[in-house]
Amino acid sequence: MSEPVRFSGAVLTGGRSTRMGTDKALVPVGGIAMAVRVANAMSAAGATDVTAVGGDEDALRSLGLRTIADSTPGEGPLGGILSALRSATESIVVVTACDMPWIDAAQIVPLVDALAHSRAVVTVSTSQGQLQPLHAAWRLEATADLQRMFDSGERAPRRAVQGLECVTVELGDGRWSTDLDTPEH
Repeated sequence: MSEPVRFSGAVLTGGRSTRMGTDKALVPVGGIAMAVRVANAMSAAGATDVTAVGGDEDALRSLGLRTIADSTPGEGPLGGILSALRSATESIVVVTACDMPWIDAAQIVPLVDALAHSRAVVTVSTSQGQLQPLHAAWRLEATADLQRMFDSGERAPRRAVQGLECVTVELGDGRWSTDLDTPEH
């Protein structure tokens, strides 16, 4: 039996949360803040460390999360992904948006395994063929290409992954792929 693949985890917590009306990273789902739920899933999947990227660092630390600042706050999730890659302690980093609170280890491990066994620099989850670029595993080698894209004005992870050697991993239908953007959701 082979050793599990080592990876870092990063939870994107820096969004403006305008549709939610409050900092969605801190919104409880089932009594647990969304950012904590995603971080717990990464730990359960075997992440050697998990970091919250951006957002209210004091509030996130009070929840027990390790935090780093988003190096480009207000510039969208691609900047947060870059910040996560730059701070990672492992060569593979799973990056997931905090508003996907039903992610669990079953949706994380396949991304890591697929990336470890391919030449790709990113594995992106899909749900019934629909790309979910804010739940992906990245190799640190993607950083320079992503930075070039970012510097040229790209902000959308969906478009950025199209310019990279990418593998998709179909994780099936289910709540895991639902992102909570509004209080009614």
